Amino acid sequence: SFQVSALNRGGESFPSEILSVCWTGNEAEPALIINGFDRICGPAALETPGMMAFLDLDKGVADRFDFNFTGRQFDFLPESGFRTNDAPGHGASYADFETRIIPGNTFDFPLLHGKSLLANGRSFVSASDEAIMDSLIDITQFHFVDLILGEEKQTPWPKAYTDSLLGVQFTAFPEELKKQTVRYLDSGGNLFVSGAYVGTDLFENKPEEHPDVQFGRNVLKIQWQTNHAARSGGVFTPDSLFMVAGASFVFNTGYDPKIYEVEAPDAIDPFEGARTILRYRENHFSAATAFKGQYGVVVFGFPFETIIAESDRIAVMKAILEFLEREPVAESANSEGNTP
Repeated sequence: SFQVSALNRGGESFPSEILSVCWTGNEAEPALIINGFDRICGPAALETPGMMAFLDLDKGVADRFDFNFTGRQFDFLPESGFRTNDAPGHGASYADFETRIIPGNTFDFPLLHGKSLLANGRSFVSASDEAIMDSLIDITQFHFVDLILGEEKQTPWPKAYTDSLLGVQFTAFPEELKKQTVRYLDSGGNLFVSGAYVGTDLFENKPEEHPDVQFGRNVLKIQWQTNHAARSGGVFTPDSLFMVAGASFVFNTGYDPKIYEVEAPDAIDPFEGARTILRYRENHFSAATAFKGQYGVVVFGFPFETIIAESDRIAVMKAILEFLEREPVAESANSEGNTP
């Protein structure tokens, strides 16, 4: 793994994201891991004449780690004044996180994904999504591509810049990345995409004819249903063509000292020839889809790197590789996968 920074007489810059590479020495083709998770931002906020609050709907993404969060806010009233340290008024929280460091975007997730590939006998290389969008790397040279989207989603600039021309940042699928994805899949590639907002960013509040919606349906083969689809993090497979039916694991939806929290995983249904391969345990919403035709694509509605147990990450990656590398499955075998 490596990162770079710049030096001049003024000092040293912030470091770049961390990229990783590993060669197993065997003849299996190396996989390409693309890091598309760049987002850092504060939590969602609600501001009305009678209420000002930070919301759990989107807890934001810290730059590597956060030690400013003291606990969930419970006093939302602006006119609530300070009385004592135990009753500080507006903004008061439960204070149960005062001594905890909260993981954020460590910019090091290619290593974690790569370890799961390595455990399955695969060499890998990695690149930033910017390198892909700038055509510095020809992704059609790779048989398998793992696109990390984490908690990437369209995010407005801070309040001070709201009226500027800066627009939004951290779009999960910028136009050039969509173009490169289409080019890759048209060449017969196999793509694994995971992230909490893959469906949300492409579908939410957009009409059916919107290019993002069309990309989600016709390229990724997904139909978005909702965000905040699950709270427990429990997932199981209903599809014996993907994993042993009933196999289950857990991804992180609460505090964990090693990995960020997923507070808003997506529910995504399969679209036109795809199948549901994972479901959330508490409500059976579709958590992941897979399509195998002229190309292969697997989409998770939650980030792969947040699967808590390393053994589960290895087993799930094995299932993804095997599904994408087998011959296309006849549509008649898809009786369970398309069940809403």
